[in-house]
Amino acid sequence: MTAPVVSAVTASAPRGRTQARNPVAALREAEAVRLSAAGAKSAEIGAALGCSPSRARHIVRRAIRRTVSESVEELRWEQGMQLDRLHQVLWPLAMGADGQRPNLRAVSEIVRIMERRARLFGLDAPKPTGCGHGVVTIEELDADIARLEAEIRTRDEHRVDQDEPPDLPR
Repeated sequence: MTAPVVSAVTASAPRGRTQARNPVAALREAEAVRLSAAGAKSAEIGAALGCSPSRARHIVRRAIRRTVSESVEELRWEQGMQLDRLHQVLWPLAMGADGQRPNLRAVSEIVRIMERRARLFGLDAPKPTGCGHGVVTIEELDADIARLEAEIRTRDEHRVDQDEPPDLPR
């Protein structure tokens, strides 16, 4: 797996223009992103680049902001692959391979990995309904149904009091 390559020209320059950057700084950013994608901590990245951990975090964040969307997708894919590898290592422990009892800590970690993958790839994101009201949750739908049912009951009770027939479904 290769790390995203940070271009020496950034697409985030002001007023839609590209701005040439120092090639040495671009290589430094690329190395910082590569180390980060490989799982290195800020202190390790800083040591490799000869700077403080906070500076290393800044370099990684700046590089990610400067990358084009394909590079962000590539980084997302790489992180997904890292999570997959962790999942593969923990799975036999969680399932009790070789006649051993299942390891509940491994099960817990697999659940955390699955939750992280779902967030990483947007699997848990609410989906738009397409009815022009944005995103609607199940709880909101249940509340709307309960409100409408109460409204119908009230209207039907009012009509019974006035000796009117209730509305029939069409």
